[in-house]
Amino acid sequence: MTTLLISVLREALWLLVLAAAPPLLAAALAGALADLLQGQFALREPTTAALLRLAGGLVVLVLCGPWIGQQLVRFFWSLLQIMPHLGRW
Repeated sequence: MTTLLISVLREALWLLVLAAAPPLLAAALAGALADLLQGQFALREPTTAALLRLAGGLVVLVLCGPWIGQQLVRFFWSLLQIMPHLGRW
């Protein structure tokens, strides 16, 4: 039971990392691009960088949303199938 629980928790954490990585990486890249452009053109507007980060993260989230949803549903159904085994000692 303990090894099953550990494997479920390990898969849940891995799924969390996989689901969060695409929008976070896109927001980081958009922020870096905004900082480069602001440095090049001597702009000091923090709102521009924040809006670019938000837009980059949202675009990637919309594009990767179906895949993330599919992975979450797959994990949920596998969790439901092994749930009776988790409660046994």
